[in-house]
Amino acid sequence: MASAPDAAPAPASVAAAPGAPPTVPEGLNVPTPERLDRLQRLENLIGPVPIYFWAAAHICDMGKLDLFIQIAELSPHIFRDYTQAAKQMITSYATEAAKQMITSCKLIANSLS
Repeated sequence: MASAPDAAPAPASVAAAPGAPPTVPEGLNVPTPERLDRLQRLENLIGPVPIYFWAAAHICDMGKLDLFIQIAELSPHIFRDYTQAAKQMITSYATEAAKQMITSCKLIANSLS
């Protein structure tokens, strides 16, 4: 199966900032070593897929990543097909989030007038 034009491998690692503690909580938007390990395992199973999937995988529940790995072990081709839906999911979410932000800004502006 040919990969999509926007296919990309999982990011290999995230370098810690100089002076950062050895383990940085994910709440600071830096993936933990455990998440990076799971992402690497998943990439080894499925190969390059759309970058949108990796974006979602970076923020999804760790248990879901484990489930993704189990599914990919059973059928990497089917799982790779599943990743194609990630672009639509993220695009839809971003569009809805933008609409909500605009609505919130209008409400705030109206309350200040």
